[in-house]
Parts: sequence; structure tokens; C-alpha cells
Amino acid sequence: MTEVIKFATVDDGDAEAKIFSRIFRGHGAAWQHYGEYDAAVSAIDAGAFDDAELILLDIQLHEDDEAGYRLVKAIRQRGIPGTVVMLSVSEMDEMICKCFRQGASAYIVKPLSDKDLEKVVNHLKSLGPHARKCPTTPSRQPASQ
Repeated sequence: MTEVIKFATVDDGDAEAKIFSRIFRGHGAAWQHYGEYDAAVSAIDAGAFDDAELILLDIQLHEDDEAGYRLVKAIRQRGIPGTVVMLSVSEMDEMICKCFRQGASAYIVKPLSDKDLEKVVNHLKSLGPHARKCPTTPSRQPASQ
């Protein structure tokens, strides 16, 4: 029997939600999507993210520039060890570093493509069920010149 990977996404963009749906459902994954900050906070508080292995968070939700940072911080304060990938249109180092300081595991610049997300999912699946959790935050390596 194939193990089901559990995903949670928080993004207010319709295009991203369609990509999430195609990729996650194509892998037979258990997937829950939240398009609003308050709904995501309620879900975190209710334990809905506790067993998520991959959590994708948009940094900015409905003109709230700090929403994603607050969500990843809440996820880590709750002790949720899943891999948290932050999504943003920005490539500014200060934003990327702030994501890692708050507890993110990775950062992807939008627009997100099916190919980008497929790579993330396949990598997670390749790790096997016992190595999927990422309780520590990796440091961001400087870009090679």
C-alpha cells in the first residue's frame, strides 16, 4: 500500500490553488487548502496542520505583508515538524532570511509552475516516510557567483 503524504497550503491566489490541486491530487495526497489567514490560524489551532508533511505558505495574503511570517512562526511554536515552504514574488534576501528565521524550510519564488511543485513533491516522496519530517531549519546558502 502506498503511503499518503499530507499537504496543507495557504495562498489567496486562484492560479496557485489550481496548481496545488493538480499536483497533490495527482499524487493521491491528502490535501487541505486555506485561502484566508484567519481560516489558516483556526486550522492550526485546531490541530489540522499537526501531521502535515509539506506546508506551502504564501507570505502575503490579501495585502497583509506579514501573514505568512506569522503563520510559519505559529506552526513552529506549536511544534509542527513538517517541511514549510514559503512562497513569494519577491527575491529580496531580507524576506528570504526572515522566512528562515521564523522557521521555514525552503523558499520558492512565484509564479509557481507545475514543474517547480512537482520537484518538491517528488523530493519529499523520495525521502521515505521516516525521513520526511524536518524539525530543524537549514541555513540559506549564499548564491554562487
